[in-house]
Amino acid sequence: GMPRTMIEHLAVASANNADPKSACRVTGLARPRSYDLVSSQIKPVPAGRPVIALGPRGAVMSWTDAHEGAEHAYSVALDAALRNAVDPVDVTPESTQVSRPELVRAGDKLVLSYSDARGAEAGVHLRFLTGEGRIDGSAVAVLPAAKSGTFWPSTARAPDGSFYVAWVEEGDADSEDLFLRHLGPTLAPLGSPVRLTDLSGLGKSRARSPSLDVTGSALFIAFRQEREPLRLIQQLRIPAGDADKSVEPGKKIG
Repeated sequence: GMPRTMIEHLAVASANNADPKSACRVTGLARPRSYDLVSSQIKPVPAGRPVIALGPRGAVMSWTDAHEGAEHAYSVALDAALRNAVDPVDVTPESTQVSRPELVRAGDKLVLSYSDARGAEAGVHLRFLTGEGRIDGSAVAVLPAAKSGTFWPSTARAPDGSFYVAWVEEGDADSEDLFLRHLGPTLAPLGSPVRLTDLSGLGKSRARSPSLDVTGSALFIAFRQEREPLRLIQQLRIPAGDADKSVEPGKKIG
């Protein structure tokens, strides 16, 4: 369990520090947190990838794990040495199976976006957090109705203070495509979701892992397109004035 993992980490750290050509130096080790040490039997606890954002008073980190049963997102404020400044808190208490959290700075607050794979709240959601990563508002549903799945959401703040959210869902029987929605500065939806791609090809084409950014004149989205056995990196540039227009039928990428 945990002691063996620490010994393995120490062995790697010692070997790294012994190499005079190494560009990195190990300055500390933290206790691995992938084990449930509360129950009578040590067992692995699944955890999702962490994300970090610089809030108004320092760094805030978020991740998902299932140490309380359901897969939820947690957040914690970090001090200047990247140690927990406070106890972590559950920032998706109403959800069932959370994945892919992201944090975006919004003035003196943060915006958390995440995917909930199933249950009554299934879909893509955003909510405000305080600058320390505490809940500061109700979750806002981006999809018009609850829908199960893994949506890979990505969120970006526009120069005018509004937000854009991109995600993936099944577009047709032969594809999983990118969708986009514009939200106001208070996270109120500004119009309906729009479809950005209509992937095609032999076999089912799937968009995955979109990464969204916004400038004053355009939206930029990079994503992975999967069509067995291919893995392609695609990118889109969408003029800001066209961000409310769905892709035309028959206009295929692939």
